[in-house]
Amino acid sequence: MWWWIWWYGGNNDGGDKGGGNGGTLMVIMVVEASVTLTPCASSLKALSTFCFYGKVVAPMFVDEATVIDFVSKSWHKAVVVAAIYEEGINSNYFEFGFELVEDRNWALDNDPWCIRGYSLILQAWSSRENRKLHFASLKTWVQIHNLPHEYYSTANGNFLGGLAGKVLKVDIRKINQWKKWLQFKFKKLGIFCYNCGYLGHQPRGCHLSSPVT
Repeated sequence: MWWWIWWYGGNNDGGDKGGGNGGTLMVIMVVEASVTLTPCASSLKALSTFCFYGKVVAPMFVDEATVIDFVSKSWHKAVVVAAIYEEGINSNYFEFGFELVEDRNWALDNDPWCIRGYSLILQAWSSRENRKLHFASLKTWVQIHNLPHEYYSTANGNFLGGLAGKVLKVDIRKINQWKKWLQFKFKKLGIFCYNCGYLGHQPRGCHLSSPVT
């Protein structure tokens, strides 16, 4: 689709005294076009190597300055943090860019993190295009206490861990206690509700009055 805009300018003194040279005629042409661009392979590789996404699971808005302050004090790595706005709204999504791939991998390997008590969930970088970010899982250590020694094995660790979620790694450590009641302890887990089990709020703000069993 094309638009033509005509503009007529008069003499420098503001008047039109007639004659063929009394003004200047200018034509501005504006073209609307639809184009398809191909992503740069080297840029995609660099972004996936040095960057990742993060989400703070909290009921309130968390600004960029708060996250920057956290990473500077807790990570001590060279990293740039930028808030991600979707439809003009900050949904506590952030993008992290590192100078060193080792620092990026270290942060991912040691997640989840907590900012002011709320979980910071990390996710490897991928091309978003027109898709919204989606954080569907949280990586955390789960300790199984009071398991009889004869049941110590990677196979049983995978089986019991599978009751809580997807098992990524099993770390077998000896415990001197001997009981049949098994207790699960979640490590580095941010604020969550004991009633509904959701991250980001506490029982006093939950629609359930008692834990779901």
